[in-house]
Amino acid sequence: VTTTGLSDNSFTLLPGTQYYWRVITLKTNGDVVSNSSVFNFTTSGGAAAAAAIPSWPLNGANVFTNAPTLYWYTNTFDLTGTTFEVQLSPDDTNWTSIAVGLTSLYYVVTPDLQPGTTYYWRVITHGTGDVASTTSTSFSFTTNGSGTVFQPVVSYPINDVTIYTQTPTFYWYLSTFAFTSGVHYHVFIDGNDDGNVLDQFYYTTSTILAPGSHTWYVKATNGNVAQDQTSAQGTFIVAGGITQGAPVASWPIGNPTVYTSTPTLYWYVPGSTLGLTKYRVAWSTTPVSPNSAWASVPDYADVNNISQMYYTFATPVPFGNHYYWAVASSDNTNYSTWSTGEFTVAGSAGSIVPVISYPTGGNTIYSTTATLSWYVNGSTVGIDHYQVIYSQRTDFNNYVDDNSTTFIRTTTNQYFDATGLVPGATYYWKVAADNGTVLSAYSAQGTFVVAPSASFSLAVPLVGSPINGVGITSKSATFSWVIPTAVKAPLKYELQYSTNQDMSNAITIAGITNPSQAVSDLQSDKIYYWRVRSVNEKGEYSSYSGTGTFINKSITAVDKSTVIPTEFSVDQNYPNPFNPTTSIQYALPKSSFVSIKIYNMLGQEVKTLVNNEISAGIHIVSWNGDNNFGQQVSSGTYLYRVVAGANVRTMKMILLK
Repeated sequence: VTTTGLSDNSFTLLPGTQYYWRVITLKTNGDVVSNSSVFNFTTSGGAAAAAAIPSWPLNGANVFTNAPTLYWYTNTFDLTGTTFEVQLSPDDTNWTSIAVGLTSLYYVVTPDLQPGTTYYWRVITHGTGDVASTTSTSFSFTTNGSGTVFQPVVSYPINDVTIYTQTPTFYWYLSTFAFTSGVHYHVFIDGNDDGNVLDQFYYTTSTILAPGSHTWYVKATNGNVAQDQTSAQGTFIVAGGITQGAPVASWPIGNPTVYTSTPTLYWYVPGSTLGLTKYRVAWSTTPVSPNSAWASVPDYADVNNISQMYYTFATPVPFGNHYYWAVASSDNTNYSTWSTGEFTVAGSAGSIVPVISYPTGGNTIYSTTATLSWYVNGSTVGIDHYQVIYSQRTDFNNYVDDNSTTFIRTTTNQYFDATGLVPGATYYWKVAADNGTVLSAYSAQGTFVVAPSASFSLAVPLVGSPINGVGITSKSATFSWVIPTAVKAPLKYELQYSTNQDMSNAITIAGITNPSQAVSDLQSDKIYYWRVRSVNEKGEYSSYSGTGTFINKSITAVDKSTVIPTEFSVDQNYPNPFNPTTSIQYALPKSSFVSIKIYNMLGQEVKTLVNNEISAGIHIVSWNGDNNFGQQVSSGTYLYRVVAGANVRTMKMILLK
């Protein structure tokens, strides 16, 4: 543009544009006399001045939603005639416009983006007329909304820990605190999918694992194979065990009253279940002695091929009857000896045994108060109140309410608020109904985990193995435990083990960095008790785990009848004094009808331990300090009397609590 003359001149210039200018001196005839220097300036406004500058999300930020809000700003307040266009790209190359004509400085992305995916975004600023558009720098973000898959972290069993079960429970957690909805987990054992689709962070396999080394890992998926995440591999060893084990009837025993016509019978195997393939249950209204002659009872019935350690009656039994029952295990060729129990079915129809509803299954709660809920599957007429027991101990500390680990509470509601729970601890709970006179059987057991708090980043471990009085045939053993929830910082552990149940004179190992510890200083012929707690980098300690127990090989329940003694003998019970369990060993040179009974110092019968025909050999029987009604007896001196044919032996034992 050129203008002549000496007067001021003005032009309408484009906004946001750089211009160059100079002055030329002319003669009247138009000849150029001189040119001035060239100068430049830039006009304000326009798309360049209003260029968008992205502010969030930037530099690969994780956004915990699949519909993020994108924000930007400009270096001017004058946005007249300015609009914005938002573009997305999966690779910072191929761009797609998702919004145009925007006048605001933000945009909520719709529809929802794919979870767990990285996107790039940028903003194009448009001006009016033929003003050039400007494109911002591109930035990336990753969606972490519902359905986002995070890599699992295997927790237990790992690091070649030795475990004493063929059907272990596997535990894992996520490496970050995030959404888990829309994500499922698969557990692979020895490279094979165990046929599970899981929402929780633990899994008990139904596959019977052979003794030896095994591997496992977890795969997280939301259905999109490209986004699957697989954990690192965990390793463990299944300890070898017996080829045949005799089960022990655990419930109902001691003739309790049950409030259902289809009761569930429970038992356990006090040791390894390796080699066991099935169980057989029999019942009758007539007691049998010896207990191997069940088939001769007129109203005898049995169920074979039971794979689990419980049986629920498929057909209701008449109310008001007193029943005797027995269980035996099999290795597909032979049956073990029978273990017996008894119970009486209440004389009125219907069941008042509560059914727990929440929390259970290892749920994590994010409060130190948990509302325990249940219902009754039938009429509640006659129920006066409910008794709730919750504890950090799986055995509920023998139902003793000590207000530190076990709590017993009553309520007339079908719920109870358990307060003052310990962060990082695992709790077990159950409930029974009371009609004012008789307490029903307890419900099934529920479990839940209290999440660690910001001020208490600790987890109370769970005993893993060895537990439940399992027999160990070596002076060496590997203790292993479970961390049930994620914590924000690495933990160390302190292990204690002792031959005293009160953990007096315990051996303590501190500074353990892995959730397992091998020891090699176990004494022969001892019952051991052990527990563990965690410690964080601040030196703060969690509560102790529950107590695990195990027994060395010489006091397991293994039948020594293959060794035929030359004379009758009865050994002093071991341990003595004891709490809560002691063992009595006796020798029979020939088969005899054996009676072993416990008496108090007044000569009153407390407990019948044996009343059967027993084969020749060395045998062991245990007493857990209860009477014939399943109730725990008080501390004191007791007599045990062993009668085998014409042989009689009476000895003293001391129970200390």
